[in-house]
Amino acid sequence: MKKRKIAGLFLIMATILSLSACGTPLYTMSEDEYELVIAYAAESVAKFNIYQNDGVISLSKKELESYLEEKKPEPETETQDTQDDKNTTIRPGEGGENQDPSVTQQDVTVQEALGLPDTISYTYRGMKVDDHYSETAGALTANEGNTFVILSFELKATADTEIDLFTMAPKFKLSANGKEVQQKSSLLTSDLATYIGAVEAKKPKTVVLLFEMSKEDAAAVKDFSLQVTANDKTSSIKLK
Repeated sequence: MKKRKIAGLFLIMATILSLSACGTPLYTMSEDEYELVIAYAAESVAKFNIYQNDGVISLSKKELESYLEEKKPEPETETQDTQDDKNTTIRPGEGGENQDPSVTQQDVTVQEALGLPDTISYTYRGMKVDDHYSETAGALTANEGNTFVILSFELKATADTEIDLFTMAPKFKLSANGKEVQQKSSLLTSDLATYIGAVEAKKPKTVVLLFEMSKEDAAAVKDFSLQVTANDKTSSIKLK
């Protein structure tokens, strides 16, 4: 009786193989399904094999159930949730921690933007374009094909005041013609951005900001705006 059952099992397997050669496509099994079939076949052969002790290791029902339980596919809910989290994109304006920490102040004076005492004031005196800028302590010449846009300011004090903008290192930016240009850094004594020293009461000084750009761009400058970044703040300067 046992031999007949074994023969029947192999007859079924032979029939399946013969059908696969008759043009009928076989069902494509997944890896998990393939493992389950192998485990089931192994149990069936082992169950009716009279020579079990000499051949395959005996597979008990409890061991088979444990094996099949291990092969069950795990729920994908947590994985899907994790994947959704990975696909979440924080766009500008939608929150997040990467916001610009600087505070922008609109239309403030130079002294307000730099946080200088009330005894100091700057008055804008105008703009000119020149390839050279000179003073008693030195001179600067623009690179070939370029020129300077020079903004002049009158610096004065109502009481003797010490200023150290060299240590503060403010960064001025000129916006004109749809372009932005950083100030030309220098150690000239009249450079507004690096000025260091005393400002005596009622003895105004002339200080400047130099912006180097192409001659073509400089010739087209009409309307412009000035910004400065200092003390972790970016301010729009009111020119008057």
